[in-house]
Amino acid sequence: MASEKAFTLIELMVVVVIIGILAAIAIPNFIRMQNRAKEADVKSVAHAVLLTIEEYKTRPTWEGIKPQNVAEFLTYLPTNVLNKRNPFNSPNIYGAGELINVSPNVAGRVGYLFNGPNVPYEVVASGVGNEIILTLSAES
Repeated sequence: MASEKAFTLIELMVVVVIIGILAAIAIPNFIRMQNRAKEADVKSVAHAVLLTIEEYKTRPTWEGIKPQNVAEFLTYLPTNVLNKRNPFNSPNIYGAGELINVSPNVAGRVGYLFNGPNVPYEVVASGVGNEIILTLSAES
């Protein structure tokens, strides 16, 4: 009788355990990196909002005036920002409610806080776990 060669049950179980250990290490790292990439995307939108406000303030006809709400400067945001999807809530695009007039409490939203004519404004973004990931302030 010719002997057949095959893997034993023990050998197969060892391979499955090793794959399980590797997956237990790799999956949390992958999720963490994915969240960092999403937060970087939100930061880029917040930065675009900040630059738009700065441009708004420096136009000759509006010199020194800050927009008092999101609607006032929304038309000046580049279309690639307005059409960008919130990475944490992909059905929503930034031109349709993800830019708000208050501090955001939902991941991916960007808020513009205008507290008065002589008070610095803030652009605030929210990331994973509703943590504030970026606050940009500027003088009036």
